[in-house]
Parts: sequence; structure tokens; C-alpha cells
Amino acid sequence: MAAIIGFFMPSKRLVSRSATISAPDSVLFRAVNKLDEWHNWSTWHKLDANMKIEYSQVREGVGASYKWAGNSDAGTGTIAITDVIQNKLVAYTLVFADYSPCNCRATFSPSNGKTLVTFEMDLDFENNPFKHLMGPVMANFIAKDYDACLANMQKLYGID
Repeated sequence: MAAIIGFFMPSKRLVSRSATISAPDSVLFRAVNKLDEWHNWSTWHKLDANMKIEYSQVREGVGASYKWAGNSDAGTGTIAITDVIQNKLVAYTLVFADYSPCNCRATFSPSNGKTLVTFEMDLDFENNPFKHLMGPVMANFIAKDYDACLANMQKLYGID
């Protein structure tokens, strides 16, 4: 029965979360564009204090990547920056161990000394009805994580 319901659920979902942070776009862009700075603000880095991270030689901008292996909360996967527009966009591909690659992006829109930061992730569950069923749950977890990342960025980089 669950498989039948799953066939009628969407195979793709967009998770999008935004916050206005009291910091210049250049500061926030740098925090996302430099992968070895993610440990400062990313909630995913806090899931496992012993998580193993292996960075590529390039750690910033297009071509920067890392792979991680952690406990059952952190899991395993890779991330690679695929496109950058200075102080405006960092696009990256995120691959969790058992899922299709996710296209993700962070955008930065300055306004009156503050910056609207938006994190987005395109989830594609392909033709798997069981993954379709998990879509809303997974999207909710990711949305909460993005909200926490944005709050961490405000605490770390905010001028207020």
C-alpha cells in the first residue's frame, strides 16, 4: 500500500530557507565559498565530533570539494563547489551515501548593510516510491538544518 501511495507523491522537492543576516555579503560569501570554514557554522559538522573530513587540494571556489565519513547521524558523502559568482552565489553538489546527487546553492543579496542569505537544495528521489514517501520527512530535516546554519551565521558574522 505504501508503495502505491509513493507512486503518486512528487519525485522532486525544493528545500529553501532564508534569513537576513547583519553582515556584508562578502563576509558571508567567503564563509560558504571556503569549504574549510564550514565547520564554523554548519550544523552538519556538529553531528559527529570525530567525523573524518578529507579536503581536495582546492579548498575555495569552483573545484573545491571534500568527502566525509562519520557516525550514523553524520553519515558519509561528498560535496563539491560547481559554480561561483563573487559575493552572489555558491552552487555545489552534495551526495549523501545512498541518494542521488543534490544540486544546492547559497545566494547572497545585500540590502542596507545586511544580507539576505538563501540556502536551497533540489532533492530528486527518482522513480523510487519509498523515497517519495520519505521526501517530506527529509525535506523537513534539511529545512531545520538550514535554519540552524543561518542562525549560526548570524551569531558568528552578524554585526548586531
